[in-house]
Amino acid sequence: MVRTSTEVVRACLAELAHAWLENESPALLREPDAVHRMRVTSRRLRAVLRVWGPALSAHTVAVADGLRWVAHALGEVRDLEVLEQRLLDEAGTGSSSAELAGLTRASIDAQLERARAELEADFGSRRFASIRSAVQDLGDARMAHGWKRAPADRLVKLTHARCRAALHAWDRVGLAPDLEPLPDQLEGLHHARRVAKSARYVAEALGSQGISGSRPKLAALGNPEAWGSAFREVADALGRVQDSVVAERYLRCLAEGADAGAAAELVSLADREARARRTALGESFAAVADAREVIGPG
Repeated sequence: MVRTSTEVVRACLAELAHAWLENESPALLREPDAVHRMRVTSRRLRAVLRVWGPALSAHTVAVADGLRWVAHALGEVRDLEVLEQRLLDEAGTGSSSAELAGLTRASIDAQLERARAELEADFGSRRFASIRSAVQDLGDARMAHGWKRAPADRLVKLTHARCRAALHAWDRVGLAPDLEPLPDQLEGLHHARRVAKSARYVAEALGSQGISGSRPKLAALGNPEAWGSAFREVADALGRVQDSVVAERYLRCLAEGADAGAAAELVSLADREARARRTALGESFAAVADAREVIGPG
């Protein structure tokens, strides 16, 4: 039996909304990885709402704006957690590891505590309460005119278009494999990563429902589950690029205020991050090439 777009959209949104709501209390209680899970789920929900927006009412799509705010609030905590762990791991490899670890922890912990306090305030706000209420209703999402009985093939087409958009975002950066990216190209890579993530999330949403193109033209483009896997690799590789950029900048900033011995080791660690970025860029080129093969022609 062919499923309709309404059935698929509502099933996906209900599943993601449940996961989002389940992680609210753990995130507030600072349970390990809860902030990360809620942030990712916020992004997944937002991607589905945006990419499949033509199938949804304007009122339903508008929930994505609130989820963007939530993801940003969660992101400040999560990004600091990731940065601290990355830098502590790096510091542990040096000869002055105890000093560097102490310097890193002292520098980031104060920022983390402030970010967590701000997150708690955000979660207690009227704005968050309104967003929570909207998320609770997503399982009965309002559909756009003409989509209620539309076949799920139309969602497959929207998802494939998003995958193509992710490749276009990469192409627009204009990278050369043997050259270090310029600052504006690094910004472009960060944007390309976001588009690749949204392509991954909507493809995985279709895959979780067992949906693929039923008409010959769509079936020839492959399986959305494979698209999701391909763009996960792209997003992960670009994530390693971005992590190295953030870590290198932070290390060089720390070095400016450190004594001579610690400063030299911090600069050495920053140089290591630059080398790691070159490796991650190579992985990004390979992942994008694989993605092109998987999704086929636009």
